[in-house]
Amino acid sequence: VSGVLALMIEANPDLDPLSLREILRLTSERREILSSDPQDPNYAGEGVEDGPWATAPELDPYWNRHFGWGMVDALAAVESALLNTDTENLDVNLQAHITEVDLVGTTFSGISWSREGSVNRVEYNLDGNGWKEAQYGQGDNGSIYINWSIKLDSNELGFTGDHTLLVRAVGEMGSYSISDNQEFFAQGSSSAIEADRLAALIVILGSIVLILAVTAYRKNFFKQE
Repeated sequence: VSGVLALMIEANPDLDPLSLREILRLTSERREILSSDPQDPNYAGEGVEDGPWATAPELDPYWNRHFGWGMVDALAAVESALLNTDTENLDVNLQAHITEVDLVGTTFSGISWSREGSVNRVEYNLDGNGWKEAQYGQGDNGSIYINWSIKLDSNELGFTGDHTLLVRAVGEMGSYSISDNQEFFAQGSSSAIEADRLAALIVILGSIVLILAVTAYRKNFFKQE
């Protein structure tokens, strides 16, 4: 872990120790527990729940008393450190996790919550183009968790290629969580590109009409001679 922390600090020296720890938690690879049956080869120990979720979900839906937050993912941690450049008003109690990705529909969904206080809203930032508010669904577990979703259309994507999505939870006083991130490839088009394509199409059609008109005129001219 110390080696990973050194790389994270080198990637972003503005992150404080609590933020570094939070990134390690956020990016850890969680191991699903396959069985609670002592006769099963995948049995993980007495009292371990089935599935990937925590043994104390009312406190944190990721922490598990047998393996903590999971296995450190060095690459994901360093990438997160590089992307979380806005460190002025971070609050490590605020949480935002991307849990589902649908690249066909360019839809992203997840959960947010706060260990202390409450979440005021969930925001996303696509390719560094400013923060926008996500859409919300019904909360779980007595409204402790906020379900949110983000649907990106071709105009918002702006171009065809690789994109980076950041998602963060924002508190009542404007503080915000470490941003979860998702890199993906998608097709997009901006209104400016569409306008250029339309203008080019008009020019081509105009040229074709002009050629046809000149050809028809010349045929009539030579017939008259």
